[in-house]
Amino acid sequence: MSIIFKLIGCGGVNPPELKISFLGNIGLKDIQPMFKPILDDTEISNIKFISNHITLTDSTIIEIQSDKVCTIYVFTTIDETKEKLLKLFNNEQPQSKPHHKNIDVEEIKKPVLDNETVIKINKKTIELFNKPNFKVLLNIWLNDPSIFNDFFPYINKGDIVNIDIPEESRDKMFEDEIKYLTEELGIKKNPDILREVLRKYNGVLNFTIREILPSVE
Repeated sequence: MSIIFKLIGCGGVNPPELKISFLGNIGLKDIQPMFKPILDDTEISNIKFISNHITLTDSTIIEIQSDKVCTIYVFTTIDETKEKLLKLFNNEQPQSKPHHKNIDVEEIKKPVLDNETVIKINKKTIELFNKPNFKVLLNIWLNDPSIFNDFFPYINKGDIVNIDIPEESRDKMFEDEIKYLTEELGIKKNPDILREVLRKYNGVLNFTIREILPSVE
């Protein structure tokens, strides 16, 4: 009845581990606070927790049974966050000497919200909310939150349904559709790439946008 966290992506053959005792159901909202003593909310949000080849989300629930050990992999691409995690996992020891440490759940669930930590967290939050585009997103969330559900399928890359396209569509130039995508929607893509996708779906904007948006940089 335990969980083993394994820190991956930090080099080394044997990833450092962190073991806690736990029994019952656990989700992402229970796991993230365990790292708050060393990381703030922004840093934690950049960490992926993976179990059974699945990246945990807010809706993921894991059942920790009394006769089994659950392994959860911890991964981040942020170097500063990696350094902090290594200190926790290795108990301040060099990375080449992984340290296996038993930690009480209550010990790592309690964040230390001293004045310095609060100021640091609030500073990052204010910087984020001061960004004009973030304010736009906040305004949409406050006034029309359901629109995010409509928008999500367009940026969540997935397989588009297979449809039969008439042979003559290969000769169409789709200039009006390209103009709409580039000028009205502001999609900065090579017109030839847009034309290729439009031909693939015979000019259907819905399918075209769903394929283009996830690849926009």
